[in-house]
Amino acid sequence: MPRSSNPSRPGTPPGRPARAPGVTAPAGAAAAGGRVPPRVRRRAVPALVALSGVLLGLAIPGRGTGWVWPVVFVPLLVALDWTLDAEGAGPASGGWRRPAWRDWGRLGWRALACAWPVGVLMAALSGGWVVNTAHVYGRLPLVLAHGVNLLGYGTLVGLEVFLFLALPFAVGRTRPRWGFALVTLWSAVAQAFTPRFISWSYGQMMYPLAALVQAADVLGSPGLNLLYVPLQLLLFGWLRAGYRPGSAPGNVPRRALAWASAALAIAFAAAFAYGQWRQADVARAEAVGAPVQLVGVQPDFSLRRLASNPDLAISTREASLDDLLADSERGLQALARRPEVPVVVVWPESVYPEPFLYAPRERARVEAWLRGRGVQLVLATTDFAWAPGTAPGTLRPQGIYGAAVHLGPEGRVLGVYHKLTLIPFGETIPFASWFPAWRAALKAWIPQIGEFEAGTRYAVFPVSDRVRLAPMICFDATVFHVARGMADAGANLGLVLANLAWFGRTSVADQFAAFVRFRAIENRIPILLLSQNGRSLLFDARGEVASPVLGQFEAARLALDVRVPATGSVYRRWGPWIERGYALLLAAVLVWGWWGRRPAPPAAEARARAKAA
Repeated sequence: MPRSSNPSRPGTPPGRPARAPGVTAPAGAAAAGGRVPPRVRRRAVPALVALSGVLLGLAIPGRGTGWVWPVVFVPLLVALDWTLDAEGAGPASGGWRRPAWRDWGRLGWRALACAWPVGVLMAALSGGWVVNTAHVYGRLPLVLAHGVNLLGYGTLVGLEVFLFLALPFAVGRTRPRWGFALVTLWSAVAQAFTPRFISWSYGQMMYPLAALVQAADVLGSPGLNLLYVPLQLLLFGWLRAGYRPGSAPGNVPRRALAWASAALAIAFAAAFAYGQWRQADVARAEAVGAPVQLVGVQPDFSLRRLASNPDLAISTREASLDDLLADSERGLQALARRPEVPVVVVWPESVYPEPFLYAPRERARVEAWLRGRGVQLVLATTDFAWAPGTAPGTLRPQGIYGAAVHLGPEGRVLGVYHKLTLIPFGETIPFASWFPAWRAALKAWIPQIGEFEAGTRYAVFPVSDRVRLAPMICFDATVFHVARGMADAGANLGLVLANLAWFGRTSVADQFAAFVRFRAIENRIPILLLSQNGRSLLFDARGEVASPVLGQFEAARLALDVRVPATGSVYRRWGPWIERGYALLLAAVLVWGWWGRRPAPPAAEARARAKAA
C-alpha cells in the first residue's frame, strides 16, 4: 500500500492533504494539476470563446461552411472548464454542504461571460440581415445598425447559448456522468419549450448530412440535440482527459469515454440508417401521391415607399394588381394543365396592393379572373377585427392581422387564416403594453412599425378530397408548432407566403429555407416556400429541393406538378407528448443529481475508503 500523509485516508500521497469522500478538490488545485499552465489557460480562454463564435457563424446555412458542425461548441466547453476553475469559481461537486448563493452566482456570471461573446461573433458573421433591416428601413445610421445587430441579435443568441448549454454544463461539470445527462436533456427540453423569435435547435446544424436529420420526424428538431450535444461533450471529454491528469476531479476514465463514444457512434449509425430507409420510403409514397398543380408568383415588388433609405432598397418594380395578374397568367401558360388535377395559384406576402376583403373593386377583378380560368388562389393580405355590432370600415378596427385568404374557382372565399408568429419591431413592438412610453417613442422614430395582432388558431385550406393546404405566413415557418399543428389538423401540403425583401442580399434566404426544410421533414409534407423577392422553391416531404430555385430580387414564376404523399410522421402526431417525455427524463436526471449530493452514510463511506486504498 502506498505511503499516506494521513493515517485515516490510506493512499493519500505524501504532502497532499486528505479530503472527505465525495468532496472535490478546490478549483485552484485542479487547475494546478493540469498539463496546461494557468497563465496559458487565461490567455487561451478568449481565443477559444472567439473560435466557437466563429464556428457557430460558419455553421449557419448560407456560407457553404456547414461542415464545421461537429466541433462548434467544443472550444467553448474547454474555455468554460478553464474559466470555472479560476479562483475557485462555482460550488463543490457533491460535497457535504449546500453551496452558498454567491458560489452559484459566480458560476453563472463566468458561464455568461463565455457564452455572450459567442452570440456576438455569430451575429457579426451571420446577422447581416439585421443590419440591412435597421439601416434601410429602420432609420438607423449604418454604425448604429451594426450595434443593434451585435448588441441586440448577438446578445439574444449569446443568452440562448448561456441558458441552453453553458449554464447546465457549468452546473454539471464536476459530476461528469450526471452532467452529461443534464446538459443533453436540458438542451432538448429548453429548446422545445422556451418561447423564441427563431426556433433553431443545435441538432439542426447537422443539416449537411441529409440522411442524419431525417430522424426529426420522430424526435423533432429539438430531439436532434440528443445526438448533437453528446458529440460535443464527448469530444470535450477526450480533450479534457488529455490536458488534465487522470485523477483530476470531474475527469472521466478513458475506458468510460471509449464506451460512451462507441454507444454514440451506434446511435449516429442507427439514425443515419433510419434516414436512408425513410427517404426511400417517402419517395415511394410520393410516386403515387395525390396530384396538384401549383403556380407560385415571385413578383419582386419594391418596398421603397417603406424605406427610410429608399436608394438602398434593391427592387424597383412598383406593386400593381395588373402586373400580379399578368405574372399569374404567364405561370399558367407554362403549366401543362390536366382537367382532373386542381390548380392553385399562390401570391406571397406583401404583394397584394389592398386589404383584399375590404377593397371591393380590386376583389371583383380577382374573382372575375378566377372564374375565367377555373383555378384556386391563395394570397397573403391584411384582415381587421371590428367591434361587435360595428359595420366593417365604419370605425377604426380593433385589431389588424396578417392573413392568408383561400378563394375557390368561382371566386368565393373558402377560408381565412391569421398569422400566428409576428416579427418583433416589424409587426409588433415587444413589451408595448407594459411600457407605453417605449411604444410611443419607437412609433415616433419609426412610424412604419406595424402593430398587428397574432392569430389564435391553426387553419387548413382544402383543395381537393386528397389535398389540404397549411397556409403559413413568413416567420410561422421558424417555429415548430405552427406547421405541426396544421399538419396534425389534416394538412398535407404546406405553403409559406414570405417577404424577405427587408433583409437585402444577405444569407437570410438560405437560413429561412433551412427552417422550411425542417418543417417538411418533421411533418412529412411537401412545402412551397414562396417569397415575393426570392428565394422561392419547393421542398418535398424528404426535405429535398424538388423544383427550380428562383433567385433573390428577380421577377419569376414557378409552375409545378406536385405529388402529395400519404405518409405520416411520429412527431406530427405525438410531438407534444414526445417533448413532455424529454421533460420527464430531465426531471428524473435532476432528482438523481439532488439525491447524489446527499452525504454518504458511514458504512458507505468506510467502503469507499477501503476501495480507494
